[in-house]
Amino acid sequence: MDPLRLGPCNRSDDWNYTPQKFLVVKGTYFCLQAVDSGKPAKLGIVCSESDSSWDITSKSKAQISKELPDGTALCLDVDPENTLITNPCLCLSIGTCDRESQWFEFTARNEVRVAQLSPMNTAQNSTSP
Repeated sequence: MDPLRLGPCNRSDDWNYTPQKFLVVKGTYFCLQAVDSGKPAKLGIVCSESDSSWDITSKSKAQISKELPDGTALCLDVDPENTLITNPCLCLSIGTCDRESQWFEFTARNEVRVAQLSPMNTAQNSTSP
């Protein structure tokens, strides 16, 4: 399976953020899973808390993180090819460093409460990282 890549919101799949904190592609059984630091996030159908439960973290509420069984905190990130990867979380408590590649937001589409995973843009940089 090809790695997950970010694309334009109007051509991307909708995601549900479940009460179990799983990010699931709407209308499927596929959930987003963390593998390891620096590795692409992947889709799986066996969703467990140990690899598929995601938290909204940081003071900005814009980082999506996963704590691995060994205690490592990984955040969703985007590499230069727009592949969705997981990396150590940047600046969870310090607001002065650049963590823009790890900023994501949940947005509603068509009046339905779903999560749409999209990179956040800022005034300083309106393109992907």
